[in-house]
Amino acid sequence: MSTFAVGAYLYSISSYISNIEIGYEYYDPMTGQNIQKLKNYNTSIYQYWFFVAETFEIPPENTTFRVVIKIR
Repeated sequence: MSTFAVGAYLYSISSYISNIEIGYEYYDPMTGQNIQKLKNYNTSIYQYWFFVAETFEIPPENTTFRVVIKIR
């Protein structure tokens, strides 16, 4: 079982940020779809640094993947 971790220090300059998602996206050649694996963090942090991280299993397909960070 192989894993990797995604982590980031983030600074919130807006009080309207309520959600952070981190993870990865990969292309599944069997279905022809891009698949996202994300961990959701609800937050109400404003004008502070914070750290988010998660450990994921490597995709089962032999394909490339990229890190995804969504801020809402």
